[in-house]
Amino acid sequence: MASARMKAQPAEEGEPSRRRYRLNADTIGLSFVSGRHTAVQIPKGTVVELRAASSTDSRLIGVSWADGTADVFAQDIWDRGEEIER
Repeated sequence: MASARMKAQPAEEGEPSRRRYRLNADTIGLSFVSGRHTAVQIPKGTVVELRAASSTDSRLIGVSWADGTADVFAQDIWDRGEEIER
């Protein structure tokens, strides 16, 4: 099993990410809802797929999961997630 601290690189533009992480704790992300950035809670146990680095803040990375998409702090992924095989 790969270490969650291993720095994952976002996918190249136009190329889907191959890295997925299972969150071991609830995590907060920012999602764009009704024209506003809104905090969303991503529940413990959720499997997220890395999408791309945020265009507005280099500390954020885009993730997607079954219920939505959000930008989260990359450090939260490394600290609260474990990389899983596809």
